[in-house]
Amino acid sequence: MKKIFITIFTLVSTVVMSTAQTSNFCGTTEFASIAARLKANKALLAKNPVQEREVKWVPMKFHIISKSDGTGAVQEHRVLDMLCGLNEFFAPLDIQFYIKDGFNYFSNTAAATDPQSAGGTTQMKAKKVKNVVNVFLPQSFTKPGLLGYYTEGYPGYQNDFLVVKKSQVGKGIYTIEHEIGHFFSLLHPFNGWEDNDYDPSVHGNPVKILTAPNFSLDPPFNAVPVEFVDQTNCEIAGDLICDTPASYNFANNYWGAKGCQPMDQSVKDYHGDVVNPDEENLMDYFNGCASYHLSPTQANLVKTDLTTRFATFGPQKLNGGYVPTADLVTSKVTAPNPAHQQTISNFGDIKLDWEDVPGATHYFVMLDVTSSFSFKPVSQIVTKSEWTATGLAKNKKYNWLVYPFNERSTCAGPAVFEFTTGSWAVSTTEIKELDKWTLQPNPAISGMDVMINATTIDKFNASVCVMDITGKILHTQSDVHFFAGDNTVKISTDNLASGMYIVQIKSLSGVSTKKLVIE
Repeated sequence: MKKIFITIFTLVSTVVMSTAQTSNFCGTTEFASIAARLKANKALLAKNPVQEREVKWVPMKFHIISKSDGTGAVQEHRVLDMLCGLNEFFAPLDIQFYIKDGFNYFSNTAAATDPQSAGGTTQMKAKKVKNVVNVFLPQSFTKPGLLGYYTEGYPGYQNDFLVVKKSQVGKGIYTIEHEIGHFFSLLHPFNGWEDNDYDPSVHGNPVKILTAPNFSLDPPFNAVPVEFVDQTNCEIAGDLICDTPASYNFANNYWGAKGCQPMDQSVKDYHGDVVNPDEENLMDYFNGCASYHLSPTQANLVKTDLTTRFATFGPQKLNGGYVPTADLVTSKVTAPNPAHQQTISNFGDIKLDWEDVPGATHYFVMLDVTSSFSFKPVSQIVTKSEWTATGLAKNKKYNWLVYPFNERSTCAGPAVFEFTTGSWAVSTTEIKELDKWTLQPNPAISGMDVMINATTIDKFNASVCVMDITGKILHTQSDVHFFAGDNTVKISTDNLASGMYIVQIKSLSGVSTKKLVIE
């Protein structure tokens, strides 16, 4: 597992930063308002230390951003994976997030590649939805090392949204979980060291400074005491939380190459006590941990902040009280048609379908010529267990992916299949008047009549023909009248040898085909 995250805030005050730059830096500059919220939450928590054990459902809107030419957007199944991981992490806190009214899509190169620019920020603010957690998903940042951030837009919360880089979208990365922590008022355990990683040649060992090296003109950022190991100042130092051990931003430079290995015993605080941070704390910066967690106090402060956001938060108040009724989606898609690794007879427009998945209200479908879906994938979210892929080349292998989900359940994961097209050109553009039709019997015996049983929405005229797999027409019935309701059309199979054939209904509005097997 991997945890890399950066939090950026818009600043009212002037910040003086270290000239040293790390690969995983944090440019947070609104710590004054974050700390003020955290202190208010601590006061509320002290009055109401018993937390309710009832799941709180939090609405979330994902904004998928492409460049102005429509390229570069993150694939939806990675967003579904990310939401799955987010909900798994916050389940012990009785907090669950759900997709509010689907995804939002927009194209803007500034927002996609430089969301911190004036143009990018303006675009995101314009697309922000009220009363939900807004998460914007750009392709990249111009600032090296920046992977995600939360911005309040203090004062007034003009922004109050999260931004997560495309490469960080997925499960087990923990960028969005970390930024949600900031959204719910949590600071870094190393608060005050964001732009000045611990360096023994600068800060001493034992640490010789009493005030954290970052400062601004806004209190309390310029007055964050360095936290002591003995916790004598834990209420006013660091992240202002006493059950998160002292940390001085070791994870990038001093201990960066070690990942999530426990810190050695070499760093001592001002009093000479050994500093031993919690490497697996979500709000610190240690990478590659087997698991991450929040401390009990951090967890309770998140729940307290959520209660406040549900109750009153000005224009950014979250909509609460909604409980999704859809069941959990626990199984993947099965029974694909075409079958996995099947070679079909035709190319062009190919209808893909599969068995309904219990609980699923939507399916994300994607198709590409590569198994990594990285060449020129085409995709769509559909509400039925079918999708028509158009313009497929002949004699070509295709991979397709189907991911079932609903607004609150995105953990079933994708099923991936492949098929190979043939050389017979056919369009499966649906006939708008035709609801459904079958061939019976199928398979059939040569010389036996086969019946088309069709249910139609409205009347239409069509031709019905039988072709071999090369597209050669063997039998045609012209000007067949289909009436609204149930219809039966007889097809003769005289002189058809054993093998596979195509039965085609063609009208002015479209073409529909089915396979017929003669035994």
